Amino acid sequence: MIETSNPEINVDELMNKTREEVDRRRERPQNFPRSFEDEATEVTSCYPEGAISPLKLSSLDLEAPFEAKANGEYHVNDLLKYHHKEFVKKAYLAILRRSSDFSGLDHYIGLLGKGDVSKIEILGRLRYSPEGKRVGTKIRGLLLPFAAHMTYKVPLFGYLMRLGTAVFRLPKIMRNITLFENHAFSEYESIKSHQNQIANQVESSFNQLNEAVVSETQKLIELRLSLKGGLAECDNRISGLEESINQGLVERDNKIVGLEESVNQ
Repeated sequence: MIETSNPEINVDELMNKTREEVDRRRERPQNFPRSFEDEATEVTSCYPEGAISPLKLSSLDLEAPFEAKANGEYHVNDLLKYHHKEFVKKAYLAILRRSSDFSGLDHYIGLLGKGDVSKIEILGRLRYSPEGKRVGTKIRGLLLPFAAHMTYKVPLFGYLMRLGTAVFRLPKIMRNITLFENHAFSEYESIKSHQNQIANQVESSFNQLNEAVVSETQKLIELRLSLKGGLAECDNRISGLEESINQGLVERDNKIVGLEESVNQ
């Protein structure tokens, strides 16, 4: 009796593996891509270089930049043009030639916010402090206004001095109010223009990004359809190969049976 088994080729095992591969390929299109991360990676990797322009937002500076004088000499108006926190910071940089410490900055900002001191008084306190005297920065036009502001602290006399000064400076005060209104409106226009510029840049970048996403998503859909078509074609070929293998096995078995019968005869 002739043995029909081959120790080197296990036909049944080969057929089982073939069927498993066919089933796996048939199920794969339904699960492709397997995760959102895979799909997102594939989409972003398809972006053409330079398709989305980088978003560049310019900073908004409402006050003039501070320039330290090499000779260490300033006019009081060089510092009075700054306001609130920036004024205190620039005063430290100019008079003491260093950055403001946290406690000093917080202290003077608090006094300014409450109206307890004027900017002239802060400049004078810094300039004629022990550290300010040691540094020796020259501030033209500061001494007399600072002395006048200090006399305002004297009871009764200081009040009369402040009242007289206010009456004498009334025309200039009115002019400064007008200048402040114009300055405030100008700053408002600058802020509005800057905001519109940012809005236009954001809108333009968003539109470019949206167009790129739509385009690359369409490419991804086309790629998935192409892959499905390719997998279907592979499945058909594997099915044909399986049928061919089965037919070959049947023919082989028939030949073996015929050979056994001829041998038995």
